[in-house]
Amino acid sequence: MSTHIEKVSQWIHDIRYEDIPLDVVLIAKAQFADFISAIIAGAQSTVGIKIIDSCRNTWHDGPCTFIPEDKSLDLYSTVYLHAVLANAIEFDNLVFMGHVSQSSVSVPLAMGEKLGSSTNDILLAQIVATEVAGRMGAYFALGPQQGHMRSYLHRVASTAACCKLLSCDVEITSRAMAIALSMPEFPLYPAAFSPDTKALCTGAPSVEGIKSTYLAMNDVDASLDILENPVGFYSFLTYVDKMPDVWGQIGKSWSLYALSSKMSPSCAYAQSSVQAVEEILSNQEINPKEINKIRVRAPITTVAMEAFSKPHNDQVTVVNTNFSTKRSIAATLISRKLTSHFFTPEVFNEARDEISSIADKVELLHDWNLSVALIKGIDKAIVGAGKPGVFGMGQTEKTFKKFKESFGSRKLFTISDFYNIAILPSLNRNYLLKRMWKSKRYKLPFLNPEKKNNYRSFEGDLSKFEFAQSSIISIKLKDGKLFDSRCDIPKGFAGDPSRLENIREKFIKEVKNMIGKDTAEIMYNDILELPKTNVSTILNYLR
Repeated sequence: MSTHIEKVSQWIHDIRYEDIPLDVVLIAKAQFADFISAIIAGAQSTVGIKIIDSCRNTWHDGPCTFIPEDKSLDLYSTVYLHAVLANAIEFDNLVFMGHVSQSSVSVPLAMGEKLGSSTNDILLAQIVATEVAGRMGAYFALGPQQGHMRSYLHRVASTAACCKLLSCDVEITSRAMAIALSMPEFPLYPAAFSPDTKALCTGAPSVEGIKSTYLAMNDVDASLDILENPVGFYSFLTYVDKMPDVWGQIGKSWSLYALSSKMSPSCAYAQSSVQAVEEILSNQEINPKEINKIRVRAPITTVAMEAFSKPHNDQVTVVNTNFSTKRSIAATLISRKLTSHFFTPEVFNEARDEISSIADKVELLHDWNLSVALIKGIDKAIVGAGKPGVFGMGQTEKTFKKFKESFGSRKLFTISDFYNIAILPSLNRNYLLKRMWKSKRYKLPFLNPEKKNNYRSFEGDLSKFEFAQSSIISIKLKDGKLFDSRCDIPKGFAGDPSRLENIREKFIKEVKNMIGKDTAEIMYNDILELPKTNVSTILNYLR
């Protein structure tokens, strides 16, 4: 019987550019452009500048364009730098489910340039990498690591892209994937949500995926059952009770449909709060010193993330500002519109004390109605939602219990939630209770064992995915004036009808600082014309 790795390797080998739906290709082009935006923004940040200066000691000339500077560097340095710079200030994007562009775009771009690959092949490798890693991110979303810490996603994406560009056969691709997953890096929580080291989570694994491919091409052996082995990947790096069919739906639905791009440099869970505050500020001048209290109602994910972002050195940092809804709101009130410029050294260092002062006025509350809206948006794209598998309620409960033990954040359900759930509007209450029951039902006896084996959830039509990471904001001034705003689906997220246009605006805003607005607009239009235009033409705009 084929292993999971062998099955997905067959798909990687067989898929052709002509097999990709045209709307998926269009979204992939937006992902490509958004990744360039994130690199350029990250390179100007306090974190990015330090990383670039550090790497000057080890990089050397090569065939690959280094986007922030007019340089051509070696393959490994280019991939490493692009992956970490795009990760520097939380200005990246995510798909179903995970942050994978740091590898799924950086590796095909640099590797394709080194090999002289066609634009079709580069785009295909990017899509393949995103789909393979995105599926893995979905099924293993609940585990001992979260977000950018999941280095294995970048190992898998990098390997898949390289194998596709190098036209590896199924056997070599299988070995390469097994090598990549044999020794994944394990970033730790204290390193990933406050200090500069967070940016580094994506660099090394993106490079290691390339190395894994070349090792496999030279007959280095690996355990092809590394994922499902009882003492292998899933038993150590996930909370699933049974190895899921990770890539069972690959090619039937597309992770890229769920592409969600951040319009401000902040965690996905803070995006709606930032946008709600920006909406208030677009109509009202507010002096932060005149604020008495800020109340934020948000889904449970936002509340949990706030505990992760506790400063590691009792200081406000770029990273713990990005991950904190409270500090992101403070940064927005200071800047009026939160952009990458705020995280340049000259601006951010001046604002640290004020960020802390304003953040102390923010009260962050969990709202079950907003949590249910988030769940419903995700469930639109899931078959059997609530059952074990993708985003299962039982696995989620276990994960939040771990968060409570580690960070002091809340559990998924507390005693007070019995009342809070009881008073929900009936549609929301019943939806949540039915989802909870599906999880509990799995633990009860089944007369037919086969029914228990099939009692699973999996991704369906991902074009229906809505990332309703919402918030309700209330700002009360010392004179009693009150300003309210609400954001249900952040701009740029899956479910935003203007998503692609918002990604375009972000691109022009970031890239114009480097090449001018007119050229940035032409460059974006040329990206949309790929593969009629070519990647070399796109990169030449940045030289």
